[in-house]
Amino acid sequence: MFPFCIKMFLWSLTFIHLIISSIININKAVEGME
Repeated sequence: MFPFCIKMFLWSLTFIHLIISSIININKAVEGME
């Protein structure tokens, strides 16, 4: 059970990192269009 919790924690961290990266990329694209 413990390793499963660690795996879920790492997966959520990766998921959050992907979301933040995509938001940053969208902001850069919007700034580039202005």
